[in-house]
Amino acid sequence: MPPPRFKHAFEHDVFLSYTHTDDRPEGEQQIRWVTTFMTDLRIRLEAVSGHTVDIWRDEEKLGAADRFNDTIAHAVSNSAIMLVILSPAYFTSDYCSLERQKFCEQTHPVTASLSGTGNSISPKILQFEGAITLAWMMSHRK
Repeated sequence: MPPPRFKHAFEHDVFLSYTHTDDRPEGEQQIRWVTTFMTDLRIRLEAVSGHTVDIWRDEEKLGAADRFNDTIAHAVSNSAIMLVILSPAYFTSDYCSLERQKFCEQTHPVTASLSGTGNSISPKILQFEGAITLAWMMSHRK
């Protein structure tokens, strides 16, 4: 029997926001950096927490003719944490910008603290194997 999930009101524990450019196969072994990062992150989080961790990411490349679709919007809205893989390509991606906007629309730090809901968003800088990532952490205490 797998370990229990974290108890919160979200479908996913983590939404991983990244550009597909940063997950292109590299080197002789054709390693995909983001795919490897996600696998290692899940393994580490499950090992230290004793919980099953659900990490969602878009695995279909959105092209210029595609739109920010309902599947991605649903996953963003139904994730407890957004973890952003920062890179030069990330900052020029319209789709990544839409993901961040959608996530931040869920609550506003000032509105949340004034409304007494206990919701908050705070940026956290994390370091993982020499790469710096930015995580927008959203806590929902009800």
